[in-house]
Amino acid sequence: MEVKTIDILIRKFYALSVGAHVAHVNTKSFSAHEALGDFLAKVDETKDRLIEYHIGERKIVKVSASIIEVGENIEMEASALAEMFTNYAKGIADEAMINLSGEFEEAVGKLKFFLMLS
Repeated sequence: MEVKTIDILIRKFYALSVGAHVAHVNTKSFSAHEALGDFLAKVDETKDRLIEYHIGERKIVKVSASIIEVGENIEMEASALAEMFTNYAKGIADEAMINLSGEFEEAVGKLKFFLMLS
C-alpha cells in the first residue's frame, strides 16, 4: 500500500509542477507571477527531496511519472496535495516526511496569501 501511495503522491507533485508553471507564465499580474514562480520552485524542491529521501530509504527504486491531469485551480490542487502529503507522512510516522510536508503546507499558505493580494 505504501508504495502505491508514494507513487500517486510523486505523480501529483509532477502534475502540480506543470500546472503551477502554466499558471506562472500565463498570469497577467506581476504579483501573481512572482508568487507562482516562488511556489513552483518550492514544489520542485519538495518533489526532489521527497523522491531522493525515499530512494535513500530504499522505499522506492525508481520513479515513473505517468501523466495525471491537474485542475485549473492551482490553490485547490495545492491544498489537496498538501493534505494528501501530510496524511501520508503521518501514516508512515516518519518525522522527516512530517517536517517536509509541514514545509509544503506553509508554502501553500503563502501562495494563497500572495494570490489573495494580487
